[in-house]
Amino acid sequence: QKKVSLRIRTLMSSSKKLVVKFFDDEQKEMIMAWASMHEPDAMVEHSDSIDIFLEDENYQELVTTLQSKLNLTAEAITIEEVELKNWNADWEANFKPIEVGNIYIRAEFHPPSTDHEIDLIISPKMAFGTGHHETTYMMLDHMNTLNMKGQSVLDYGCGTGILTVFAKMKGCGSITGIDIQEEAVENTVEHFQLNKISTEDLKVEQGDLDVLAQQQYDLILANINRHVLLQNAANLLDRLSPKGQLLMSGILITDRELILKEYTNKGFNLLSEDQRGEWCRFSFGK
Repeated sequence: QKKVSLRIRTLMSSSKKLVVKFFDDEQKEMIMAWASMHEPDAMVEHSDSIDIFLEDENYQELVTTLQSKLNLTAEAITIEEVELKNWNADWEANFKPIEVGNIYIRAEFHPPSTDHEIDLIISPKMAFGTGHHETTYMMLDHMNTLNMKGQSVLDYGCGTGILTVFAKMKGCGSITGIDIQEEAVENTVEHFQLNKISTEDLKVEQGDLDVLAQQQYDLILANINRHVLLQNAANLLDRLSPKGQLLMSGILITDRELILKEYTNKGFNLLSEDQRGEWCRFSFGK
């Protein structure tokens, strides 16, 4: 099943499509990460390739980046002309509501559920954070078991802001979201507005952890990739309050031992874990 990712526009302006083949999930994530820096109009995932749509003046630069940074061969990248397409209509036709326990996640054009305690509206304009992916599902599912009343929260790699919104629905106090993509900052604020939640206690920054003031949080959410998690174990430990909890996912089962070794060596204590499909979810304390 294809998945439309990144920015969804009423009328896509792209006239080029790059079809990039990948060998595994790790390579796929790296391709998408580098591609996102070139501001594509959309990315569509397939079982062994990604369609990347972008305007004429940007495509050759992206090809050069992928070949130099990821050592992709010319045979792995195909350039095709594309027709204009209404991505909003495509997304609406393929998007289905999802249930995570008592949480009902839907788009604005779906009617609210009468069978769930929590109604969460999303309008994703970027790749990650609709609840459909196993990692987002596990994060929401575990967050639903926590008492967040008045807690300070950091959402590291906030994406669409779905975890940030849900944390506020659970009664957290101050909440900070951070992501390297400008669209994530905009989308997070938009989702607070869509769900009629005050942004008074919300702070959203573009960048990495180093742009944030040095402070500690009661709960840190990190649903990102293993490379970022491995690089920032010590930094995340410093930012976690003494009795706080780090909740993370974005980790393949094959990388479970690697993550556990790094985080326990840095001073974290494993509190709980879960698996769904090929993915892991961890909860750590100090």
